[in-house]
Amino acid sequence: MKRLFWAICFYSVTLPLLPEEDTSEMAVMPLLDSVHTATAITLSRGEYVTSFWAYHNGGILSKAQLGLNNNLYLGVSFDVENVIGRDSMRMNIPGVIAKWKLTEGWAQFPLLIAIGYDAFSTGSSAKLPEGALFNPWNRVLYGPYFVITKPIYLFGEEQYLHAGVRTPVQPYYIPEDTSAYFAFAIPLGYFTPIFELERVFFHHKRWQEMAFNLAFRLGFVPNLILELDILSQWKTRSSRMVVLEYRNQF
Repeated sequence: MKRLFWAICFYSVTLPLLPEEDTSEMAVMPLLDSVHTATAITLSRGEYVTSFWAYHNGGILSKAQLGLNNNLYLGVSFDVENVIGRDSMRMNIPGVIAKWKLTEGWAQFPLLIAIGYDAFSTGSSAKLPEGALFNPWNRVLYGPYFVITKPIYLFGEEQYLHAGVRTPVQPYYIPEDTSAYFAFAIPLGYFTPIFELERVFFHHKRWQEMAFNLAFRLGFVPNLILELDILSQWKTRSSRMVVLEYRNQF
């Protein structure tokens, strides 16, 4: 994991220094997710995505999504803990994924608004503690979200601001864990850095639970994205996650 981490960092720094090439095909690949949170961007009709999220302790969260039209996609997610390592594998109950884009705004003021249902990121922050609420076999949190994506244009390039609210309802409805999140993505051809602030709870005493995340997305191979995520929280050791995403169209 450490070697892969430093390899991605190296390519993130050196690739922009190489001679320019036509990256238009790679730059148009939309960001369905920021780091741990959803955007208001959807798939086009017939477009599909499969992704694998490798997180700490050898766990892998896999997702598959299919665009039913340009505003709606459906999918499933499946989480398996300890796929890599000596500990026994632990499978969690699969979950449903859905996103419906309500509007794209206007030509003079593009503004994407969407509602959806998805897993709450990956790793321990997305799960109930061991044995919590007497449901140890379905610990991945799922719930609805509302999100706004605003394209902005700085220095002649397009960037994206994302802001949303989500609440966990599966396996248990926990209204006090409703939280806001914010993200900023800067596409630079095949390379996209993403900055994210999540777990912003609506209680002033829970500010230390906020998470500060950073991602580096590399799309230098057609239809394939490699991403490195760095997940940080107050007084907590940062963790890393590697995401592999394949995208194509029927």
